[in-house]
Amino acid sequence: MTETGRLETFADGVFAIAITLLVLGIVPPAPDEDLGPALLQHWPEFAAYVVSFLTIGIMWVQHHRLFTLIRRSNTSFAMINVGFLMLVAFVPFPTDVLAQRLGSGVDTVGASLLYGGKMVGIAVMFNAIWLYASAHDGHLLGSAASPGGRVEARGYRYGVPDLPGHHAARLREPVSQPGRLRGFRGLLGAPDQRPVRRRLNRQPAARLAGRQCDSMRK
Repeated sequence: MTETGRLETFADGVFAIAITLLVLGIVPPAPDEDLGPALLQHWPEFAAYVVSFLTIGIMWVQHHRLFTLIRRSNTSFAMINVGFLMLVAFVPFPTDVLAQRLGSGVDTVGASLLYGGKMVGIAVMFNAIWLYASAHDGHLLGSAASPGGRVEARGYRYGVPDLPGHHAARLREPVSQPGRLRGFRGLLGAPDQRPVRRRLNRQPAARLAGRQCDSMRK
């Protein structure tokens, strides 16, 4: 097991290079062209640049958030990250292809499939990073033992949040208004005090009934 500092530094470098290379796909207008109309003709390149820049930026933010939970690494985990970063570095190429095809109108469907397939591959590898890190009782998660780490980690799981069993049972109570209130109060961590009050209210009556039985026996 090793720390993740070098892995994060390498990932930041790949993200920075990929996001910078996007601008190279924008071809400047010829010197003898009117600037305004020429820039309008290059709208597909600007649009593809903006979309891919924001996409890589979002991926970098999520990768950074992920490594606030992941504190350790090993060879297999590092190689999964290498595969993920390989696809991130590939982003400028399908971005250029899509921009060119949108400008020419030739085989835009194929260019869109190439761009979308690249995004699917990145999503698969991103989930592979989390699944490997959280496997085997979260052996790579530095904060997995803390309540805050468990809450933060739910954002990377599939499907609905993993609610504790007793909280989920409260949500499945009858659809009456008191039942709903008890369920939501339980989710917020506020204990339901009404059963306790009921028990307290019943205790004097129970003691009185017991005293009456004792007097009758005497």
